Amino acid sequence: MRRQEAEAEGVACTNLEVERLGQERPSEIILVGAHYDTVEGCRVRMTMPAASRRCLEIARLLRDQQPGCTVRCVAFVNEEPPFFHSRSMGSAVYARAARAR
Repeated sequence: MRRQEAEAEGVACTNLEVERLGQERPSEIILVGAHYDTVEGCRVRMTMPAASRRCLEIARLLRDQQPGCTVRCVAFVNEEPPFFHSRSMGSAVYARAARAR
């Protein structure tokens, strides 16, 4: 697991990434992303939103597989207000780093 550290309004925040390297085409990457934060008053009554559960389930299923291309599962932080549509969104931080690579 890789951790991508960032700061938002003086608070340390972390995106989490796991990767299953592709056996035939490792440079081809499928990115599966979900956010793991939630906001007060959200209608989701479970510990984590459904998208996060699905992302974790995909990662679990890939544990014993050898996909042809690389699959990355990323849990993004700061996808809710007040960071939504800002440079502090975890997905925006991740995209900027990916572009720089």
